[in-house]
Amino acid sequence: MRTTLILRDDLIEMAKKKAAERKTTLSAIVDEALMRTLNTHPFNGDVVDVHLPTYAPPRATRLDTNPEEIHELMVAEDLELYGKESAS
Repeated sequence: MRTTLILRDDLIEMAKKKAAERKTTLSAIVDEALMRTLNTHPFNGDVVDVHLPTYAPPRATRLDTNPEEIHELMVAEDLELYGKESAS
């Protein structure tokens, strides 16, 4: 399909240079760029499950705690550092 686009001069120059490097056409470069852009899915409000790696020092002690135990640890730390419980 033929169409007319109004593009920035610097973009056209970069696209022409890329087309020459790849020994292809400007249309092929624009087509590829559009496909890459249109094949990515912008955020639509759906939750995506992401798994991030975690790292710990080799000798780290792993604590399996619940919120109450975490609170107790924080209070103990405040007592040790400041001699009193924080206002939280």
